[in-house]
Amino acid sequence: MSITSVGLYANFEREGVEDLCDEIIAELVQRNVRVYATTDSAFTNIDVELLPRRSLLKTIELMLVIGGDGTFLRAATDLAGAPIPMLGINKGHLGFLSELEVEDFFPMLDRILAGEFSIEYRMKIAATLIRDGEIIAEIIGLNDVVINRNPLDNTIALDVYMGEALVDHYRGDGLIVATPTGSTGYSFSAGGPLIYPGTDCLIVNPICAHLMGVRSIIIPADESVDVFLGRGRSGAYLVADGVNPMLMQLGDHLHVERAPSTVQLVHLRDHPFFQAVHTKMLNTSERRSRDYYE
Repeated sequence: MSITSVGLYANFEREGVEDLCDEIIAELVQRNVRVYATTDSAFTNIDVELLPRRSLLKTIELMLVIGGDGTFLRAATDLAGAPIPMLGINKGHLGFLSELEVEDFFPMLDRILAGEFSIEYRMKIAATLIRDGEIIAEIIGLNDVVINRNPLDNTIALDVYMGEALVDHYRGDGLIVATPTGSTGYSFSAGGPLIYPGTDCLIVNPICAHLMGVRSIIIPADESVDVFLGRGRSGAYLVADGVNPMLMQLGDHLHVERAPSTVQLVHLRDHPFFQAVHTKMLNTSERRSRDYYE
């Protein structure tokens, strides 16, 4: 397998990203690789062909994502379940979802274009917001779906069920339902466990619960979670992967389950999860050396 058409997704608000993209584009063109981006992107390089998103997804064989974790999550959403491998190049703060640091990308480029990598399939999460028996919104995330109280409110009350079984009555700042990928994100900051990628499960994690002893729980990925908003003077906010928040009202019902599509992550080494935990979460001052990939 050789890669001849590559898509670029970049966060130009990050310092140095535009110059980095120009370097990547020049290297790709030199290797006779066609480079594409969506028509609504900020790319102005003449060697990048701009296509409508639907056409782009039918054309490219690999998506390079230049930025941080937020950029990667947005790119995963824009792929909309298309079976396209994603390779993250870290220009963010943590870059947990990025496979490569900038200094490691160019030495690895020929190997990448030769298709000498493995693909990991990550599950996504889907949520349906129901109000008075009608579907109000449907959202999908790679990391998590979160219900958060209004900052001006005190607490919210949430009744959480797994199928017909009551999980708990939570009262606090909100609730996170996360995938194993999301276990290193907001859920981790809220005291949740780290879950090895590929594990078939969901994390149900209360945010600042107002009862001692309330902890996150792990449920099978083939189960669904139903959440009912029972208290909150100002309602609550619903968000997937930290973007596009929407207002929940008292009495709203949120149904959460595994999404039918997955995200394909490119890996150039074995067991990258542990290496990322060691270098990016336990000690972010350390970075991987180039010879780790050789």
